[in-house]
Amino acid sequence: MRTQKQITVIPESGVEVILEGVLTRIYFDFRDPDPVSEELVPADIKVCESIDVDSRNYDRIVAAIVTDHYSSDAYQALIANYQMAKDPEAEISEEKRSEYIQEYEAFQAWRAHAKEVAHIVVTEIESM
Repeated sequence: MRTQKQITVIPESGVEVILEGVLTRIYFDFRDPDPVSEELVPADIKVCESIDVDSRNYDRIVAAIVTDHYSSDAYQALIANYQMAKDPEAEISEEKRSEYIQEYEAFQAWRAHAKEVAHIVVTEIESM
């Protein structure tokens, strides 16, 4: 989930990990917020992704990050559309075929990013 966070120093890894009992709270993809008006935003306010996982397991962390952006229904539709786009006999326009392939590639890029973040999280947990 996209959120705002007050943070003075962004970790070198780009990922902040907070352990709260069995909960693993993960913040990543920090950036400055988009200006809403002429009002100045304090320098220590950042926009980032925030994921809570009830595990410290790599696979569960990856799954939590992926499903935060892609629900089960969205994932099923994405895969079905991609399979249709790969089928040269499917009766869809080239525009739709291209759209479905781009959606699938965006999903795969997010999944790869989720794995990178999860690797950092597990490494940081092990060093705590």
